[in-house]
Amino acid sequence: GQSPGELLFGRKLRDNLPKHPKSYVPTWSYLPAFRKAEGLYKQKQCSYYNQRHRTRPLPPLEDDTSVWISTNGKKKPGEVIQPAEEPRSYWVGSQHGQMRRNRRDLSAVPEGEGSQTEREQTKEVVPTTQRSPIQTRSRSGISIKPPERLYH
Repeated sequence: GQSPGELLFGRKLRDNLPKHPKSYVPTWSYLPAFRKAEGLYKQKQCSYYNQRHRTRPLPPLEDDTSVWISTNGKKKPGEVIQPAEEPRSYWVGSQHGQMRRNRRDLSAVPEGEGSQTEREQTKEVVPTTQRSPIQTRSRSGISIKPPERLYH
């Protein structure tokens, strides 16, 4: 048999007796079987993790898709430029420039909502002289009218 040290190093351990240097070249006879078993173990562990956390693959995004970019808990509008070489990553453009983001940080804008620039273009501009004061009601039903100075 082999000692634990020999199994660890994959070769005979050095001692005071002279030996040929080839006898000290590591040979791990068990390495292919170990790698196969380790791979199966990691696959099983990945499967259990995904089941426990209910993970699901996100659908891929196409070029020129309007998205919300999540950064530090804040969402900013952007647009997908192209997929990146890294898996699940995209190059996105925003008002702050071009950046690479992971798919989990991007959420597609619903089609009815449109991008921010599209909404601004379709919004009709009403001259300030034609605006009527906005009246709202409080919880008790009292009419609330903002001051006129806000409309001039």
